[in-house]
Amino acid sequence: MKTSEIIKRRMMLLACVLLIAVGCGKKAKKDQKTAENQDENVHEEKLAMQALFKNRLADVPKQKFRFSTDSVSFLIAKKGTVIYVQPGNFIDENGKPVTGEVDLEVSEVITMQDFINAGISTMAGDKMLETGGTFYIQASKDGKPLKINPKTGLGLAIPTVDKQPNMQLFYGEVIKDSLNPNGVNWVLANGPEKDPDDFDEPVPPKEMLDPLEGLEKNEAALHAEYVRAEAFIKEIDKDYKLEGDKYVFVGNAGRKVSYEASYVNKLRRKLTALKGYKKFLDDKRNFYKKKNAALYEAWEKYTQQLDEYESKMFKKPSFYELKLNESGPWFNCDRYPSTPQENYTCKIINGITKKPFKVCKVHVVNEQKRVHLQYLLHNNDKLSFSFMKNTKFKLIVDRGNKHKEFVFDGTKRDLGEIEV
Repeated sequence: MKTSEIIKRRMMLLACVLLIAVGCGKKAKKDQKTAENQDENVHEEKLAMQALFKNRLADVPKQKFRFSTDSVSFLIAKKGTVIYVQPGNFIDENGKPVTGEVDLEVSEVITMQDFINAGISTMAGDKMLETGGTFYIQASKDGKPLKINPKTGLGLAIPTVDKQPNMQLFYGEVIKDSLNPNGVNWVLANGPEKDPDDFDEPVPPKEMLDPLEGLEKNEAALHAEYVRAEAFIKEIDKDYKLEGDKYVFVGNAGRKVSYEASYVNKLRRKLTALKGYKKFLDDKRNFYKKKNAALYEAWEKYTQQLDEYESKMFKKPSFYELKLNESGPWFNCDRYPSTPQENYTCKIINGITKKPFKVCKVHVVNEQKRVHLQYLLHNNDKLSFSFMKNTKFKLIVDRGNKHKEFVFDGTKRDLGEIEV
């Protein structure tokens, strides 16, 4: 064989070896990249699962206040919630009212996005609720938790632009089961439940600038009587002289005005008796003046955050007012819907594989009715939920790292397969 042919064959053999080596190298790189992608997908799926099962209550933003329990305070939270604090409102572990400075942590869950972020459903057991807002209040002194004094309660005002009747106080039981996504179950504070069809007419907002706001009619009359009696006695002591059994005033041209001493002395005794009660009335009136000022300030803060409204539209504050007799610390202002409910069903599937997801969370939301329900689906679970009949709602499918929204008008009971 010629030398040139030998060299040629050797070159061809070398080229084949190089091609095989390059091919193997590309395959190795491809396999490595596929493995890396699989590892990345597995890692991403793991993070998504962690996000789905995470208890989000701890991540709800908390606001911190410090105040003195020795005087009246009105604490205004960022979204317009007002807390009325008076002496004796908080007790220690021994049931003794605390004095001095106290720390307070407050959380506000107001918008539907707040509810989704917090992982809180508007459910009392298996019954749906329409909400006016959910709140967390925890007082402490020197790092030790305090309780609300059940004898005095703790006043609270929750702003709203659409005040609804039949709103009631519910206390929250934090759900310990990590597989249950509801976060908090709500229990009616003062049972029995109101009949949803038994409506009370909403009370229109009061005139907040009345100096006697908060005083009952008899208290206001008593206050006016004290003011008149005090002015009368001052006039007697200044201008009248006691002559026998009468107090006498001599005016122009010798004109005399007189009052029986027995009447004046009786009025003095009544005025003395009223002085203690007057202090109570003055304190009460002063409390309501401060409260009204706080409500106006809170209302401004609340309405400025409403994108769909202009704050100037609302000249008078509108609030739900509650009295907390338990420490909670979670509670809300809710009502049972009056609209009849229907059962709705659907199946959530992967739009690519056409198979159900291993795990996904589904939120059922109606912002107008202020309802948020959530469900954790596993593998082939079919979503079944109860909702208000013929009422528009939104489904948000949550995969932990991805979200997709679907809107339904509520007329179809079987929503079919929903591809995500």
